[in-house]
Amino acid sequence: MTNSRDPSPAENGRRETELERVDRNLGELLQELRVLFTGVQLLFGFLLIVPFSAHFSRVTGWERYLYFAVLIAAAAAAGLLIAPTALHRLLFRQGDKPYLVETANRMAIAGIACLTLAMTGILALISGVLFGWITGGIVAALGATFFGGLWFGLGLRRRVELNRLQARQAAENTTRGGVSAPSGDSVPGFIAASDLLTEAYRFAEGAHEGPRSHGHTGIQHPLQVATLLHQADCPEHVIAAALLHDVVEDTAASEQEIAERFGPNIANLVSHLSEDPDIRAYTVRKAELRDQVRSAGRSAAAIFIADKLANAQAITKTGESVPAEKLDHYQRTLDELADAYADLPFAGEAQQLVSRLEQRREAD
Repeated sequence: MTNSRDPSPAENGRRETELERVDRNLGELLQELRVLFTGVQLLFGFLLIVPFSAHFSRVTGWERYLYFAVLIAAAAAAGLLIAPTALHRLLFRQGDKPYLVETANRMAIAGIACLTLAMTGILALISGVLFGWITGGIVAALGATFFGGLWFGLGLRRRVELNRLQARQAAENTTRGGVSAPSGDSVPGFIAASDLLTEAYRFAEGAHEGPRSHGHTGIQHPLQVATLLHQADCPEHVIAAALLHDVVEDTAASEQEIAERFGPNIANLVSHLSEDPDIRAYTVRKAELRDQVRSAGRSAAAIFIADKLANAQAITKTGESVPAEKLDHYQRTLDELADAYADLPFAGEAQQLVSRLEQRREAD
């Protein structure tokens, strides 16, 4: 629920618990290993029968050494790619899938590296025997470049690009919106004075700097919402929920993580403040969200009103154009929550800003 949200339907991330995510990661990894191991199995089987062929006695000393190195690389690749399955069996029903996924991922990468060496070596060996070692060396260099670039270069380059993009977004986030995000280890005084708020702030900050479902704002928007609620003397758990209110909706964080770290009360507030990504139509999705908030109680309503006020303040400051359906959602939010809960903080100020935005839109 950030001020950068486009009202048109957008691609959303998965709504899944941490356990569901780990299960999915493990299933994907094991399926990929099945594909990999078929090729490794064929290569290793071919190498095993080579010494028993009629012409292997003609192989020279260097050719034998190269063959042996390729055989060892293929055996290592096979061992590393089989190991995740064995580890899965040994840890069956031990409740340690996060470790299993992390370790299996490392084994798979190491196995692909060994397969790269084996494929390069076998190309060098066959080319050298057929056309001489100069040709064999050239083919080996081309093979290493091809396999290394295809299997490692593309992914590593993309990771560098994503890291640069996230760093640029983090830098932009420090100056975008109504409140600038603190740099370094500094946090506002009312947050630093509370262990709960400090932990919520750090969690939200880390979540917004990681993978995102949509949007580009960072910690500054939830910080502004939390500041408004602190100024209204709201309870600590409500302010904590405000800091966390959009991490499930906008980032890779899950409701289960919120519940485990901050308890069911805060997790329940965050859950009711998170829209359903499976509802594609904007007006239907927002109507469902308003119903969720209204049914969650006065605390959720106060956070939602503060969220709308923070968004309206930022839009007023930047002068950006606001789609009519977004303004309609803001106005419906104010009307419906005012009917459900009397004397909500910020309701009057938010109403004034939304009215100004509507007038500005009509003038444009």
